[in-house]
Formats: sequence, C-alpha cells, structure tokens
Amino acid sequence: MWAWQSTGQTDWNILTFETPKIEDDKQAYAEYKMEFEVKPEEMNWQITGWSDGQDLRNHPNIKQEVLDFYKKIQFIIENNKSAEFVQLVTKSLYESSLARAWQSKACFEDAIKTAKEGAKVKQKFIFPLDPNAVELKFYGNGRVVTLVSKDLKSYGYSSLVAKAQFSNFPEAYTFYLYKPKGSNELEVIR
Repeated sequence: MWAWQSTGQTDWNILTFETPKIEDDKQAYAEYKMEFEVKPEEMNWQITGWSDGQDLRNHPNIKQEVLDFYKKIQFIIENNKSAEFVQLVTKSLYESSLARAWQSKACFEDAIKTAKEGAKVKQKFIFPLDPNAVELKFYGNGRVVTLVSKDLKSYGYSSLVAKAQFSNFPEAYTFYLYKPKGSNELEVIR
C-alpha cells in the first residue's frame, strides 16, 4: 500500500507501509493509523453534507424531479452555460474542498476553475435522456439520489453522457442530489 504526502507546493514524498496480514476469516478489515499535525486555524470547518436532507424514497414525484434536474444540467452543458453549471455545483465543490482542510481554499479555487473550463467545452453530442432507460439509486438512508442507466451496455453508470467536440471518448456526468429540510428544490451534494 502507498500514499502521497505533500511537503510543499511541488515536492512530494512517497510513504510506504504494509497492511497487517489477515490470519483468519473473522477479521473483516485492515486498519492503518497515522498522526499528523493541523494548525488550529485549519480546523474551523464543518461539513453538513446530506445530514440535513429529506428522505426522498417516498416523495411522490421524485423520479420526474430528478429527470427534470438532469435535463436542466443537460441544457446547461449543451449550451456551454459555465456560470450556471458552476452555480449548481458550488456547494458540492465547497464541501469536498473542506474535507481537505489543509488545502481547502486552493482546492476549492481549482475545483471552481476546472468546473468553469469543463462547462465551456463544446459537446459534439449528448445522448438523450430516456425516462424508460433510467432508474433512481438512493444513498445516505434515502437522503441522496442519482440517476443511472438501465441499459445493459451502461448499466449502473450515469445516464447523462456526452462526447466532446474534439474527443472520441464519452464523458459521464454523475450528480448526487438531495433536498435540504424545508426545501422543495433538489441540489447537487456531490
């Protein structure tokens, strides 16, 4: 097993370690512990995630709401509306950056820049969203939902797939959505 450790802006060291050998079938996991130092000013974050989200499993029109959200994203991608795309994913990018508190500001700024540039890429073709070829997948005790393909060639993958103008490889857009308590609007959480 190995991991990267940053020792500065561009210097990297490779840390190596061995996981313990599993002697019997009763031990279902391996554990690795390490110590690190964090400055107090780097610990002023709190990730809410979907803990304040509603259970979506029994919402009456949840499949249509998720389909409509994906169609909205599809329209944004087709029309290169990078500002709208970034607006939809900002909370997700922010919380993902907070998970790396030691580099959260730089990580967040890079993620926003990447999202803006990615949304500007002209798509040659976006596969149509067929309501009969998709299904909902729930996570987080029903608080998170995404749309996946039921097609046998792409089963379980995102149903929103595009091919860029200058690329032969398709790109899948996966969004994990939730509704905060007291809201009727789906939001991108990851």
